[in-house]
Amino acid sequence: MAIFGNKNVGFGLIKNDVTSFITKWVVANNDTISLPLANGYSYDFTVDWGDGSNDTNITSYNDINNTHTYVAAGTYTVKISGIIGAFVSNSYTDRNKIFEVIQWGTNIWYALNFKGCQNLNITALDIPIFGTNATIQRLFAENGAMTINNLENWDVSKVINFAESFQLCSFSNDLSNWDVGNGLNFSSMFYQSGGFNSAIGNWNMSKATNLGRMFYGSTSFNQPLNNWDVSKVTTMYQMFLDARVFNQPLNNWNTASVKDISYMFFLSDAFNQDISDWNISQVTDARVMFTTSYFNSDNYDLLLIGWQSQTHKSNVIFSAGSAKYTLNSPSNTARNNLINDGWVITDGGYRFLENYNAIRNSGFDTDTEWNYDSSWSISGGLFIDNGGGRAYQSLPSYLTGRTFRIKYDIVSLISGSVRIDCGNGTLGTPRTQIGHYEEDLVFSGAGYNLYINQVGRTFNGSVDNVQAILLPQ
Repeated sequence: MAIFGNKNVGFGLIKNDVTSFITKWVVANNDTISLPLANGYSYDFTVDWGDGSNDTNITSYNDINNTHTYVAAGTYTVKISGIIGAFVSNSYTDRNKIFEVIQWGTNIWYALNFKGCQNLNITALDIPIFGTNATIQRLFAENGAMTINNLENWDVSKVINFAESFQLCSFSNDLSNWDVGNGLNFSSMFYQSGGFNSAIGNWNMSKATNLGRMFYGSTSFNQPLNNWDVSKVTTMYQMFLDARVFNQPLNNWNTASVKDISYMFFLSDAFNQDISDWNISQVTDARVMFTTSYFNSDNYDLLLIGWQSQTHKSNVIFSAGSAKYTLNSPSNTARNNLINDGWVITDGGYRFLENYNAIRNSGFDTDTEWNYDSSWSISGGLFIDNGGGRAYQSLPSYLTGRTFRIKYDIVSLISGSVRIDCGNGTLGTPRTQIGHYEEDLVFSGAGYNLYINQVGRTFNGSVDNVQAILLPQ
């Protein structure tokens, strides 16, 4: 066998070799490739460079024999035999020269990363073997569209770090059978992963602590996740940001450890679920959580009531986007209480319930809410006047210009007439008969009161069920 320097010429691929890690590279004339090894891992391997030369006894990540120069341009099959603890591209210089993983072999991997290898496809029929506490952070990150053969059958049960593994990688493999039970970090795992929509709702997430940006920009993903155990997760920062079709229930999640839910559903056009039962006892940051999302008022009302009623941190910044709370409702009270606890809340303002009645104590069950002259009295659920004066109730100034359907009953009438005025400038029709009356009036805002008035101070009778129903704009 001829020897040239430290290069041994004559080694070729051994037929039926199932142990080696085999890859295919494309190089130019006098081009070099360097193996992307990482510090902190064990190495003891031989590499056959595919051009008739090989290097042996490589035992460190920075061994000079990790780099090889090819005299002629071409496609070369590179075979590594032995121990190679890590293969970590991280967008290194030669990343676009590797075109194919043909075989994983029997090597035990502790770190695997092909980030930025945009010409790469995985055609291997076997699967990689991972060691305890392995990481696949940035596994196929920034690789664009690629074929990943047999990915669905990978055994990732010993992997603890899945962060960014498919970031900016377009693929559609089924990962439903992956055992991720030892996974801790899933941040940005499917960040802008076009095409991914695998049913992963059965994943064991019981050890997970970081789900930040996990589905950021995953424009195809819309699978149930409600059975995930997220009890140890501390951050969901930007988890579904720009995940524009995701709209699945998450009400079963135990969020007792979560501190950061900021930007979680920002730009999530479809998401509109009830998460009022989430445990927010540790949440300190909820900025921009629902900004420009579809989250609607019904679920926002539930959220305010549910979150305010439990133990919560003070001085939290929270954004509900364009969602509106319901005015003069329990959610309005809950929102005010959160603000009193130092919360800074940004939302779409208030809304009125359908058939919202702006009048308080319409049935005159108590003598509160109404202001009235001495000739008026409340008795037996009726508002009674013996001839003289008027009664009134204030309406909020923000209702100025809105149209109300005024409803009331004249229960008894001995003499005179009565009318309802919607502000000083909008007068109702005088009524001189017992009966039920309705008319639409615009609240003028002048005086900010709704009046029960009589004409010429002559009304002697009683009224009941005075309502001012806000009509849609």
